[in-house]
This record gives sequence, C-alpha cells and structure tokens, in this order.
Amino acid sequence: MPMVTTVDNTKIGIVLQEIQTNTDSNRHNELFRNLVQSLRQRGLPGVTDGVNYIADRLENESHLREAFSKMLNTLLNQRDCHTLFTQSGIPTGSGFSAQFFRQLKHRILPPLADKRSLNYLLQKAFYKKNDYRWVQQVPDEVWMRLFNNIQIEVYAPNTPLRTYLNNALTILSYRVSSLGMEDDINKRFLSDQNLQSPFLEQNNLTLQFTQLDNSATEAYRIMLSDNIINKLNECEAVLKEIKANSHRFGTSLEQTYLLGRTRQQVQRMRYIVYLLSSHDDHQEELKTTVQFFKEIIEAENRRHNIFDLLQQNIGMLAYQIAEHKGNTGEHYITITRREYVTFFNTAMGGGAIISVIAMFKTLLHHVPFAPFWEYFMYGLNYAIGFVLLQVTHTTLATKQPAMTASTLASYLDERKYKNPLENVAQSFVLAWRSQTASFVGNLIIVFPLSYLLAFGWHHLSGHKLVAGQAAWDYLNNQNPTKSLAWLYACFTGVFLFLSGLVMGYVDNKVRFSNIAARVREQPLLTRVLSGPTRNKLASYIDHNLGGWAGNIFLGFALGFAPVIGKIFGIPFDIRHITISTAQFAMGLYGLDNQLPLRELITVIIGVLGIGFCNFMTSFGLAFWVALRSRGLYLRHYTRLIPLVLRHFIMRPWDFFMPPKKTKS
Repeated sequence: MPMVTTVDNTKIGIVLQEIQTNTDSNRHNELFRNLVQSLRQRGLPGVTDGVNYIADRLENESHLREAFSKMLNTLLNQRDCHTLFTQSGIPTGSGFSAQFFRQLKHRILPPLADKRSLNYLLQKAFYKKNDYRWVQQVPDEVWMRLFNNIQIEVYAPNTPLRTYLNNALTILSYRVSSLGMEDDINKRFLSDQNLQSPFLEQNNLTLQFTQLDNSATEAYRIMLSDNIINKLNECEAVLKEIKANSHRFGTSLEQTYLLGRTRQQVQRMRYIVYLLSSHDDHQEELKTTVQFFKEIIEAENRRHNIFDLLQQNIGMLAYQIAEHKGNTGEHYITITRREYVTFFNTAMGGGAIISVIAMFKTLLHHVPFAPFWEYFMYGLNYAIGFVLLQVTHTTLATKQPAMTASTLASYLDERKYKNPLENVAQSFVLAWRSQTASFVGNLIIVFPLSYLLAFGWHHLSGHKLVAGQAAWDYLNNQNPTKSLAWLYACFTGVFLFLSGLVMGYVDNKVRFSNIAARVREQPLLTRVLSGPTRNKLASYIDHNLGGWAGNIFLGFALGFAPVIGKIFGIPFDIRHITISTAQFAMGLYGLDNQLPLRELITVIIGVLGIGFCNFMTSFGLAFWVALRSRGLYLRHYTRLIPLVLRHFIMRPWDFFMPPKKTKS
C-alpha cells in the first residue's frame, strides 16, 4: 500500500525516528507517550491518516518494525499488566450499591495509582477524557494493519507477560465461577436435567490450561483452549437467556449489575485465551485485539464515570418497568366502538369518584388539623380515591399518558415488531382517541356532579362548601392570568409520570421476588385461609399490587406537594384537570353563579390548559424514558410526525371516534 501523504506527518516521523535509534529502554515510556501525543494533535479528522502512516512505515521498514516491537514488548514485560486484564473496564464489588458509592468516592478522591502498572502508562498517555473518541473513530481495519506489523512475544515461555496473562486468566475464571453460582443466576437456569454448571466447568478447564508446562504439545493446548471457549460461550448463552426471560421473572439493579459484570469477565477471559493459544485465524485474533484495545482506552478514560454505571445498569430495570407499564397501557387503548363506549362509561365512573374526593378535600380544609396531619389527610383522601378507581375499574384521564406512552414506544422496538413507524402512527391515533374519550367522560360528570354536591351540601347543612373569598380562590387557582396554574399542572404531570414508574417498579419486583408464590405458601395464611382463597389472594397481588402502590404514591404526592412550596418558599403546587374542574364547579356555586363572562371564559381556558399540561408532561417523560430504556432515540424516527399528520388530514374523525366497522 502506498504511504499516506495527504497531511503533514512530520511530528509522527520524528517520534518514529527516535524509537528506531533509541538504545535506552528507560525512554520507552516517554516515547510511547510522545507517539500518542503526536496522533492526538492531528485531531479527529486526521488521526486515521496518522495511524495509516505508522502502519505504512512499519510495513516498509524492517528496522523500525523491530524497534517498535521491542519497545512494546519491553513495556508489556516490565510493567504489571495484571490489573489491566482483571479490572480495567470491569466493575468491582459485590453489587450495584457498593460499586456506585465506590465510584462516587473515587470521583471525589481518586485512589493512588500503581506507577508500575500498565494502566498507569495508558492513563498518562491517553490522559484526556475524550481520547477514547479518536481511538474509536479510527476504523478497525486500520488498527488491524498497525497491530499486524507488531510482534508481541505472547507465546514465549517463562516471560513476565505470559505469567501476568496466566494469573489474570486464573483470577477471572474463579470470579466467573463464583458469580455464576450466585442465586440470581444459578436459580434461573440450573435444573435436575442440567446439574453441571458451565461456570464451574470452565474453571476446571482453565486451571488445566494455565498449569500446562512447556512439554505440552501445541495441538493439545489449542484443543484445551477451544474447550474453554466453548464453555465460555455456554456461560454467555445462560446470561443472555436470563436477560431475555426478565419480562417473565422481573429483574433488579443487583441482578442487572451481576449479569453485566459476569458477561464482561467472560469476554475478557475469551480474549486472554485467544492470546495464550496460537490459532490459524489470525484475522479474528487481530480483530479481537483491536476491540480489546478500544475498550481498554475507553475504560481508562471513563474509569470513575458515575453516569456510565447508572446508564449500563438502570437501563435494563427501566426497560422492565416500561414493559410492565406498556402492558397496562394496552388496556387504555380502544379499537372498536363497543370498546370506545365502554371506556367512555368507565371514564364517567372515574369522574364521579373524583367529584366525591374533591368534596372531601374541601371539607378536610375546614378541620383544624396540625399542618402535617392536614396534608397527610389530603394525601390519604386522594390515595383512597385513586385506589377506588382501580378497584372499580373506572378511568382517570391523566393516568393514561404515562401508560400509553410506554405502549407506543414498545411498538418502535424492531426486535418485536415489523414496520415500527406505521405501528406507532396508527397506535397514536387510537391512543389519542381513547384519551379524548377519557377526558370527556371525566369532565362531563365531574363538573355537574361537583356542582350538585355543593348544592346538596348547602341545603343539607345550611352553609356552602366554599363562599366569598374562598370561592374566588378556587376560581383564581385555575385562572392562568392570576396564578401559576399551568406550571403547577406540569408539576402534576411529573407526579403522574412518577406514579407510573412506581407501578412498573413494584410490578417488576413482584415478579422478580416471586411474591405471589410466597403468599400462597405463607405459614400463617395456610392456617387461616383455604387453598382457593390463597390462590385468589396471590393472583390479585400479582396483578394489582403495582397499581395500588402507584395510586397510593400519587395520592400522597399530590397531597404533600404544597408543603414543598411552603417549606422552601418557592412556587410549587399541583393542578389536576379533574380536581380543578370540581373546584371550578364548587367555586361557581359558592358565588351564586355571579361570575363575569370574561372571567368565566378565562377559567374554562385555564382548566383545559391544565389538562393539556398534565397530558404533555406525563406523556413526554414516559415516552422519553420508554425510548431510552430500549436504546432508541426519537431523532431516528423523524418520519413519525408526518405519518400522524397525514392520517389526521385524510381521516381527522378517527382521532375522536372509531369507525363503525373496524378494518380487519
């Protein structure tokens, strides 16, 4: 291949010349850092040409190739590379929590580096936090050209490098076998038919491999290494199967962390075995070396990055939470007219319950509670109302967005669906139509029923629920020109979104901890309840505990939200469209309907705006989390909005009413 000359390679050439003429092994560290610096200075556009230039020089100049290889062999044998293979890029500690606090501690006060280690040299050479980016930008083929011209003495017996590799492989093997026997992994695959674990078998083979002496034939060494690779592949298959079945059994941060850590150690073992045994597939060995090199540089650059730890481990848990929410969200999407009418009726039932809890909230305001107990009672009132919605299978409009957003995001998952954009566009129409039915169903009951309750209370008790300034306060609270109603509605949307997360988390925890089966076998329950009754209780918990948790959380979050504003002296409160509509009706009655037309229109607009902010905030957050939990980005689906708009232009009525006959 002709030498690359498209850019100035003077600085790289000077360093290469120093490497070729150098006779002092103590300068190898400095020369290696200088070489990396000369590549870094070229910037992202020119670094590939720089690596190509070095590869060209090594291919064409045998003396430079020998000197370059000697430098790297000296560094690898003089520096301790044990931690590079056993720790770099692999999380430590027994669990996610321990690793998180370790990362946080090291972020504030980094640990002392071992200056004799190869890690230390790489940290000094690739000292900028974004060095890994230009390393990764260079194509694998270019790095493979470079490494192909470097002779590393891995196979030479009795060298420090080979000893380091054998020790690293032994340590990793013991760790993998130990992690593989953890309950979170072991109980998910070990059965009576599969009593011999591949995690233990790889350890037996690895110990045989590392204890081979020089008298062992190369054929036997290769056969043994192939057997280790096969067992490592089986271990990786077990890890993938556990991850794939997490929708059935649930997951946790600890299990996700454990799976990730074990997988990384298995992959590291595979690479070391490749290094220690000669194979005919030289290209595959080079490719593996390049991947390892890129991973190590990124790991050293980001070794104390807390965000990476969170992203790698929380993603799987977030995916399961989103999946549980998505399954629930399917019940909030109607297709046929019968389903639409049924859904509308459940929304009216939800409106009736909201009217009652709004009235009780007003009554509680007149009870002389201490501040804490006042807001506690508000939260308890809301929580009871939301749980009643679940128990009676009635609907609250603003509970939909967080659920349907996860459902829509799931349709973008190409692992499960074909034509994802068309699926989402069509499902968005159905979700919007269902949301409209829910809003109308709630409000068509909430306003008149709340007005009637205010009227009834007045005539039964002889005084109004709210009157005078209190009635004006109820109206002004919904008026966007006199209060921060729409901002508070966005805060409420956040709580609605969080309640969905709580619901999904608890549902996932119920599956992961096998709560239903444990309830069936609970000793006290087995004595006081019959088998069928315990089965019904366990089934109810399995299907409803998440909903109870989410609704109770939402109730107390809304009840205590005003306390945050009062304690910190900031504008923080909640506005929920159905509760605001109920307060609008009660305030209007309290003023004997004597409200100027302009004020009336402004309050109506304010209430509708509250509903819009509730919807957009909860839907937007839930949709974003559901996408990110699946590793998806909305910018990759820019055609989605035009598809929805085209449907609206061609069949706008579909957004509000289902067709008489559903297309098959």
